[in-house]
Amino acid sequence: MGAGAAMTGKTMRMAALLATALGVAACGSESGQSTLRNVTTGIVSQLGNRAPSRVTLSDQAIRDLGEVVVLTRRKNDDAALIMPVGRNGTVTTYESVDGTQLLLDRDVLVGTKGFGEDITSAQPPDVRRTRGTALRDHYYLNGDEVIRRARFTCTITDTGADSIEVAGRDYPSRKITEACSSDLASFENLYWIEADGTIRQSLQWVGPEVGSLVLERVHD
Repeated sequence: MGAGAAMTGKTMRMAALLATALGVAACGSESGQSTLRNVTTGIVSQLGNRAPSRVTLSDQAIRDLGEVVVLTRRKNDDAALIMPVGRNGTVTTYESVDGTQLLLDRDVLVGTKGFGEDITSAQPPDVRRTRGTALRDHYYLNGDEVIRRARFTCTITDTGADSIEVAGRDYPSRKITEACSSDLASFENLYWIEADGTIRQSLQWVGPEVGSLVLERVHD
């Protein structure tokens, strides 16, 4: 491994460990979230103001971090570790080293920040229970600062048992497909859901520009 690769791995490990430690204090605390941003901003600056685009930690090293989600942008395969920085009811805000945020309601995407094309909020169907036809609403902020709604008609199907591997471990699950369409776009979300309702892995769509994100829930 070259010096550059070693530094990237070391920097990601530092960022992940610090984010995990600070994330506990940051939950529900504005000062905690501010501290996390300051720390991660400092780490990113060591890389010339760009966050690592690949997760280089081993499966065990990622597991040792505790509550962490591996986020991969399907369009370009850029990957990052995201950690919790706040909670509001069932919605958890996760943040990466470069400040990108996802809002997940029990692992279902309901908001994004820092992607350029962001979902300000969403009203997704209950993919754990709903089957057949359902509606999904996304809200986007236009350039004129006006929030617009995009409504999708979706068909939700249980495609059966499908064991998956996340960070070196196998998880028995059921694969749920959510096929959605509207005048704006058509897309397919996928969810691998365990018997207790945990969404272990998912493919979730943000918008036409960003595309879909793969989310792998490492923590139990």
